[in-house]
Amino acid sequence: MLGLPLHSSVLRKLHELHPNLFFHSITEFDNRPTSILASPRATFYRYLTWKGKRFVASNSAGSRKRSLACVFQPQSEHVDAPLVPRVLEILDIIQIHQTLSQQREVLHTWLHVRWLLPLTELHEAPGIPAGWKEM
Repeated sequence: MLGLPLHSSVLRKLHELHPNLFFHSITEFDNRPTSILASPRATFYRYLTWKGKRFVASNSAGSRKRSLACVFQPQSEHVDAPLVPRVLEILDIIQIHQTLSQQREVLHTWLHVRWLLPLTELHEAPGIPAGWKEM
């Protein structure tokens, strides 16, 4: 079963991926007749192999450094923006089987991650105590 914070994240992602559909969780009431119950069940995996590389979830890694990964993201939303490396910690690897209609079901595999900020961005991050910004 998905915990409430993770289930809320999954629900937001389903809304993003399927903007023409309405989803609700088991903890909320939706009176739209077309609203779909977001699956509260998930399969959690210890690792994922993608393009020949093994990625390990931190809850089964034994040490956090085994669950760190580097990805390259565009620096801005501009089409020609340069790619910059970003580091993340893989918290969970989850797979959800979601029914979209009587004829259509999808299998989503997602990484639940924690993004790590480069030190150069630390002073700009919201919620960082003032003492940390001065370091």
